Amino acid sequence: MAKRASAALTVSGEVVWVFYSSPSFSAGLLQSGTERLRFSVKAPVREHDHVTMTGRMVTGKYGPQLEVSELRYQLELDAQGLARYLAVNPAFHGIGPVKAEQIAVMFGTEFDRVLREEPQRIADAVKLSGDDLDTLQREWTARSTMNALSSRLAAYGLTHHQMTKLIERFGGSAMTMIEHDPYAMCDLVDGFGFARVDEIAIKMGVAKEDPRRIAAGITDVVTRETEQGHCWISREELLRKAEEKLTLDDLDADERLQAALLEEVHATHLVMVEDNAITRVGLTSLYQRERDLYEMFRGLPDEKPATFHVGTLDSLLELLDYSLTKAQHTAVYRALNSRISLITGAAGSGKSYTIAALCDVMKERNRRVLLAAPTGKAAKRMEELSGTRAATIHRLLGYKRGEWEYHAGHPLVADMVILDEMSMADINLAWHFFQAIDLTKTQVVLVGDPNQLPPVGPGNLLRDALQCAYLPVLQLEQVIRQAGPLKENSSAILRGTLAPTTPGTPGVVRPWYVIDGLTDPERVVEALIKLIEEKIVSLGFHPLHDVQVLTPYRKGPLGVQRLNLELQRALQRMTRNVQLPEVTEESRPCLLPGDKVMQMRNNYDLDLMNGAIGIVRGEGVIESDGAKQRGIVVAFDGRDICIPRGGDEERQLSLAYATTIHKAQGSEFPCAIAIVHRQHAYMLHRNLLYTAVTRAQKTAILFGDRVGMRRAVTTTVVDERRTWLGVWAPPRQRARAQQRSAKTPGNRQG
Repeated sequence: MAKRASAALTVSGEVVWVFYSSPSFSAGLLQSGTERLRFSVKAPVREHDHVTMTGRMVTGKYGPQLEVSELRYQLELDAQGLARYLAVNPAFHGIGPVKAEQIAVMFGTEFDRVLREEPQRIADAVKLSGDDLDTLQREWTARSTMNALSSRLAAYGLTHHQMTKLIERFGGSAMTMIEHDPYAMCDLVDGFGFARVDEIAIKMGVAKEDPRRIAAGITDVVTRETEQGHCWISREELLRKAEEKLTLDDLDADERLQAALLEEVHATHLVMVEDNAITRVGLTSLYQRERDLYEMFRGLPDEKPATFHVGTLDSLLELLDYSLTKAQHTAVYRALNSRISLITGAAGSGKSYTIAALCDVMKERNRRVLLAAPTGKAAKRMEELSGTRAATIHRLLGYKRGEWEYHAGHPLVADMVILDEMSMADINLAWHFFQAIDLTKTQVVLVGDPNQLPPVGPGNLLRDALQCAYLPVLQLEQVIRQAGPLKENSSAILRGTLAPTTPGTPGVVRPWYVIDGLTDPERVVEALIKLIEEKIVSLGFHPLHDVQVLTPYRKGPLGVQRLNLELQRALQRMTRNVQLPEVTEESRPCLLPGDKVMQMRNNYDLDLMNGAIGIVRGEGVIESDGAKQRGIVVAFDGRDICIPRGGDEERQLSLAYATTIHKAQGSEFPCAIAIVHRQHAYMLHRNLLYTAVTRAQKTAILFGDRVGMRRAVTTTVVDERRTWLGVWAPPRQRARAQQRSAKTPGNRQG
């Protein structure tokens, strides 16, 4: 039903019933005098809160209600109101009706001043414990601060949710901070990037030429470069982009930009490095982390690990029943005799088998080995293939709520740590890992496929390490015969060859399908739905648990968003007989029981990692501080997790019937369906297609048209990520590294 709005209305009263509440939305009943009013507000409220609400009356699905645009807490209460407010509000622990009445009678309208200036008087009067007094002060002050600041912040066009985030981050100093330098908010508060802060600052009267604005704009350009994977930008390009972003059009624009850049460098926010060819600018923190890694690689301890002789290795491999190729044997030998080593190779080259052999050799010699990977899926697969327990890098290092248990002052205790899927590790994650390693006691083996896509975050450590002469590198170049057609065809893409559908018996699943006659994007969608509904089960795959659709983009007719809605509609009809409406451009996903979903950000409170895939079970109820709210129950790897409805945590979930190829890195699925179509023409290249098909464990299905597939296999993309490690590895060192990688020790192979 369409909403019909009335004129603005302001009412005050007590919240007597909350139908639903989350950090970003609440709905309930407000008692105002003798009347009760239904309301909805983009803010958290609790029963018995005394508030003033401003908004408009609308008629919607549930009848007339006040749609609130501004919310203020009422804390200037009479004695009776104060007693009730303290007694019934669950935020004030340890204060029941009796103590609340005593406080109201003894302190009355002086309560706020006494609590702030002489809190011990209240504690002594009603015998409050120290913890209960702290809670009372904290909760009361938070509401007072919110009430005082909200009206001033609202004048600058901030929503209640934005104001809440600012006050949570900066407390009572939020207004002072904003008025002194609004651009200090940039990236300190989630969701407050330069564009949003700039809008607020301009409303406050900040001039376009204000040095604070120019400095923030320059830093924002550099920060946006890191979001594209780069660690630096040339000064000329930086100044050009900053002038465009800031829309500076006066004659002094260039001088202002140059001065602001030097000021940011002087303040150590940015670093600027000049050489004869180019002047590079980057975030100081990122520069220093790459420098730390460079110095670590260049300055490895002179003493080697206890020498592992070839004869001993061969005896152990024979005892453990391993039969390695010459290259695999060399990789194990080098790893055992190096402080840091790197093993690379394409799909089917035997990296996992090599890791398993290395682990078993170490364990046979009573040495402790730890295994890790950037994602939970990759760690789980590593564990299954090696027979040794593996973890994500974050869990290995004990990361929780911004703190790392293992670091330079408290390193990991192990003889060897093996990291797989290193192509996914950005500079920040790699730096934290190496900070937790004592290289005089622990060996490190890095494993990865340089043909896959680079990490989502800044840097390109795996490929940079391949250029570094300081690390022993062994490339497993041969696809072993036992790998099968799936691995062979995947690796053939890197040579510019797209194999046709593998021969087989109709109705029996094959490892490789190519369906390339679908030129119209709408036909692709129709054929995909038909494949899921009519063919997948007959091939032996569960359409929900075994199949993953992969596509290059999020938007567009063949993007993740559209495909997810279409697949949700089809699978809800197939599995639960639920009829969803036709998909339109305005369609918005609603998570339903039976839906496949993906966690889109790390949530350490819920122990959910970015990329985790789960299945929605249904609705649940979450109790917190005496308040109840609805939640959505999702099963992740055998764990049922209840996620609050309507808040940031639910927004971190996305439908996952389809996902981007980049997002699927580190994961494998029994059947991977890759959308390869001219619709995504300028995005298609060999490494993207190779990454997509190597997500398949049993069967890869290429779905699209010949033009798109031809472009994908014939287009090679030179990795243009700008990194400091890439700059610091001179051409001579790169040549040495390549020569060193090609050599193998002249020892007998197993």
